[in-house]
Amino acid sequence: MRRILELREEAKKIIAAQTVISGEPKNLEEQAIMLVGSEVYRKFIKGYTEKQWRKPATELPAAIIRRLPVRFTYDNNYFFFNGQLCFLWCLLHIRIPK
Repeated sequence: MRRILELREEAKKIIAAQTVISGEPKNLEEQAIMLVGSEVYRKFIKGYTEKQWRKPATELPAAIIRRLPVRFTYDNNYFFFNGQLCFLWCLLHIRIPK
């Protein structure tokens, strides 16, 4: 567990070192770099985003990437919501009449 905490802190330091933007991000590229650092942005986000939206990332609003959760854990759930279990419980216990 201590090693996981060390890796989280190390990741946060790397991202902080790669973030040269100060103030409020003006576009998707600036927001993405603030969230994940320039290296991860270049390798994983930039090409896909520009292909998907058919526009340069500098012309897209920052709000687009703010929707995606960025976390430093091994939790692979999309949301931070424990109610996901409620859906599973409903699937297992609610019977639909024929």
